[in-house]
Amino acid sequence: MLIGLTGNFGSGKSLVLNFVWQYGVTTVSSDDIVRELLGDAAIKSELITILGDILDNKGEIDKKKMAGIIFKDSILRKKAEAVIHPKVMEKIIQTHNDVINDNSNGIVVAEIPLLFEAGLESQMDSIIIVTCDPKEVKSRLMKKGFTKDEIELRLKSQLSMEEKVKKSDHVIDNSLSSKETQRQIKNIMSKVKE
Repeated sequence: MLIGLTGNFGSGKSLVLNFVWQYGVTTVSSDDIVRELLGDAAIKSELITILGDILDNKGEIDKKKMAGIIFKDSILRKKAEAVIHPKVMEKIIQTHNDVINDNSNGIVVAEIPLLFEAGLESQMDSIIIVTCDPKEVKSRLMKKGFTKDEIELRLKSQLSMEEKVKKSDHVIDNSLSSKETQRQIKNIMSKVKE
């Protein structure tokens, strides 16, 4: 079973993913896959062709520079995503296949921030959405060093939370305490395992 874990920027998807693995399922982070892909010479070259100067002084892709370009220009963002998204999905499917072949419980939870935006929902057996109060999201992200403008640009590039909730099978509200988030995860994971 392949479960997509999604939510908007700053909702707490990574936190939820960290709790989920405790239920004996395999977890995959798209962010980790993207980090790996950005180090690939062919992908780096494709992205430079599309986006221009996105390298740091060591010749590696500067994610902040890249974000500054793609969140201001939706056409360039879509072109860059067309390079990255299929490769991310390939890795997720490969992990899922490996888990099935290993005769484990066969459940993979993949954190995919842009699951709906990339049109990947049809490839999932189930979808969990992580929601969070918008004020709480902004407060958390500003503590991490994002500016109001950066937060707004990223949120504007994503489907609304209401749209995503309608398209999901399970909802985790991550606005309250970590304990409350864990309680909701426990409920959902026991339903999934049934």
